[in-house]
Amino acid sequence: MSRNCPKGTSLLMSRWLGHGTNGIGWRWLEGTELQPKRMAALARRLGAARLDNSSAAPAVTRRAGRARVLQATPHKLWWLAVPPCLRRKAVNGCSPQPAEWSRGKNNMRPVLLAGHERALTQIKYNSDGDLIFSTSKDQQICVWYAHNGERLGTYHGHVGAIWTVDVDPTSTMIASGSADNTMRLWDIKTGKNLKTWEFPTAVKRVEFNEDGTKLLGVTEKRMGFLSNIIVFDINPDPEAEQTDERALTIVCDESKATVAGFSYLTKYIIAGHEDGSVSQYDAKNGDLIYNEPVHELNTPITDLQWSQDRTYFITASKDKSAKLITAKDLEVLKTYVADTPLNSATITPKKDFVILGGGQAAMDVTRTSARQGKFEARFYHKIFEDEVGRVRGHFGPLNTVAADPTGKGYASGGEDGYVRVHQFDKGYFDFMYEVERERKNRQEN
Repeated sequence: MSRNCPKGTSLLMSRWLGHGTNGIGWRWLEGTELQPKRMAALARRLGAARLDNSSAAPAVTRRAGRARVLQATPHKLWWLAVPPCLRRKAVNGCSPQPAEWSRGKNNMRPVLLAGHERALTQIKYNSDGDLIFSTSKDQQICVWYAHNGERLGTYHGHVGAIWTVDVDPTSTMIASGSADNTMRLWDIKTGKNLKTWEFPTAVKRVEFNEDGTKLLGVTEKRMGFLSNIIVFDINPDPEAEQTDERALTIVCDESKATVAGFSYLTKYIIAGHEDGSVSQYDAKNGDLIYNEPVHELNTPITDLQWSQDRTYFITASKDKSAKLITAKDLEVLKTYVADTPLNSATITPKKDFVILGGGQAAMDVTRTSARQGKFEARFYHKIFEDEVGRVRGHFGPLNTVAADPTGKGYASGGEDGYVRVHQFDKGYFDFMYEVERERKNRQEN
């Protein structure tokens, strides 16, 4: 910060989203106009353009009709002195933001769901976006109302850590996979265990196809058994008896599969592997069509989530990146680079964003602070690949993130055992790049 500040330079304040901000990333609040001498003195007092702990910064009285008096709060308020020409720009490489970003009330506050005793492993919304299913290492599945976080109930039966869960398209049944070497089918309404399939090793991933007539499971490579991708035909009637016969078995003999799912029209099975590659299999006969080294060698793919039409998907990896890939030919469309290993990634509907979650390894968390551990949900623009903001709150690594299919919010689950449900506010929906705004104006005119 220069001593010779331009006339009209303002003191700006911002809060992170996780502490009540209305918008992704930074929220700018225009402060009282200060004289250059006063601004230079303040800059010398702060010692830098940015101050992490604002307890040393003075509160700012804003003029009547513009804002109220805000008191500095440690670790929550960030202060920045910038000239007027930069008021609408974020810092640290973030993109220009429109004025609408900082208007309105602070409505985007998370609902904390504390129903698990151990680390979260996966979160899933149903197709209507009104129910959230969560699994953890505490051997139970929880179901919650998405709008207020009320818990409807739990599903008991597994005797090991539950790694995965998925919901059928009609919200009639859910499937789960566990470290007790079983995959189970449940009636959502009654909680009844409809079917149990047993395997030699743990089930790390389950997923229904688009119409709920097929169910996929990924088994672990362990004790001399290879990793398998197994498909069962599912009767959508919860009262009907489910078959024990496998419709398809794919043996992953080179590198074990960590995640897998069905593409559009159940045409392909896409699998992510421990060596960082992605494979495309024929969903009818299990033949390998493509295998592409998408991520760095020997960096496991930790998550795979689909777009709404299942024509493309996003992967997260321990190589600190996420990739947007087509299902048809495994072409990498976009790459989102982070500064920490990633455990999960999801694509938001309605708006062009992706959300990434990760952080420092759980075994090292006790030796670092939350800020050093980088336990934030990171928002990137899906097209331009820019990071546009972060959401704090978890005090452990994020193990799973999921976007509301209606586009109204998202949920995250962490090693801390909490599920945090966020409802997007007006600032999120109003956010646009300048090129997007110009395009919208041309279309309207």
